[in-house]
Amino acid sequence: MKITVISLFLSEETTRWIFDFLHSLEVDGYTITVIRGTKKYTGMEEANLSGLTFRQVRLFPRKFDSNILRMLEELYFTVAASLKLLLLPQQDVVIGLTTPMFVHLAALPHRFFRNLSMKFVLWVMDCHPELEIRLGLIPEGGMIARGLRLANRLFVQKIDAVVALDHAMHSVLTKRYRETPVMNRIVVIPNWNSPISAGVTLATFWDNKRYARRPRFLYSGNAGRVHEFDTLLKAARRVQEDGCDVVFVFSGYGQARAHIKEQIETLELSNCFLEETVHRDCLESAISQADVTVITLRDGMGGLSSPSKLYTSLMLGKPVLYIGPGEGNVQEAVDSHECGIAVRNGDVDQCVADIVKLAVDPGFREELSKNAENAYAKEYNPAKSYSAFRIVLGELMKLGDG
Repeated sequence: MKITVISLFLSEETTRWIFDFLHSLEVDGYTITVIRGTKKYTGMEEANLSGLTFRQVRLFPRKFDSNILRMLEELYFTVAASLKLLLLPQQDVVIGLTTPMFVHLAALPHRFFRNLSMKFVLWVMDCHPELEIRLGLIPEGGMIARGLRLANRLFVQKIDAVVALDHAMHSVLTKRYRETPVMNRIVVIPNWNSPISAGVTLATFWDNKRYARRPRFLYSGNAGRVHEFDTLLKAARRVQEDGCDVVFVFSGYGQARAHIKEQIETLELSNCFLEETVHRDCLESAISQADVTVITLRDGMGGLSSPSKLYTSLMLGKPVLYIGPGEGNVQEAVDSHECGIAVRNGDVDQCVADIVKLAVDPGFREELSKNAENAYAKEYNPAKSYSAFRIVLGELMKLGDG
């Protein structure tokens, strides 16, 4: 079976777990091509790495960020990816990851000119345009919002299966695609993580003496538009005033990093520290040396975005402090497996109480840690997700034969 995967943002550094899955398919005899965007021009737009074939679309550096520039970049990538896909031999399945928003359009020329029986799988990382509308980047009820929603409905006939990351996202997509053929072919396959097979590089920032013998709460990875930090930072101020000796470490990147830095200074937080982004090879070391991992999500983002940092925490047996809405993958894991504590945005009092309990009760942390390990082993391990994805591919082939 020949499979092409299309995504604007797909790198071995940030989405290694996807490449682990693709390599497993390659070992099973599948022929895998990856079409992705890249801003690192090497003079080589085609490459073969570890059995996978890459077709790369060169992206142009943006001097500043704006909604219009992002949309133009997505449009450019979609057109360029469709041309690269069209030049490939007949593909049996194309898997499109959002972003771009309408990645399925990139597959249309190949289906029309190369293989009418080709199947398309929409693998939803974030729900667009619902996410942009909830964030206020696109006015609700405006012409752009109505046009994008209409486009989703018009082009749904070109989608053969949809993969959602959690049950809240499944509900959003079921509502989007109601009364369409694909509505009954939306499946939930959680993201996953797998240990680094090579040697793990130690995260050195924990060597700082200010972190010694103090309970460590770690936020790592993307701190972007879909995340909320004010509840945690206000709670950190209260914890500091109450004399509870803990540290909160923020190691990551994204638009919210500047806001975190500003609030640490404004609130005079001596228990909060900004560290540089941890390289992927050091991430497991950084998390394994923390006592609690922190995951946040803005209100309204449940079902639209599904934080994948959860799965690294579970794999390493780390309790989770989740601050966010009451739906989504993190809330599901906390409710089903008791692997952490969930707090609503704005509930500073409860957040303070939960932080103190996690800090002063190592037995409680150990209980949550064991639950996290069991959750990963039973529900969130790579083998289970790989199997679920193979079932999707197998069903599509049966659909094509019929």
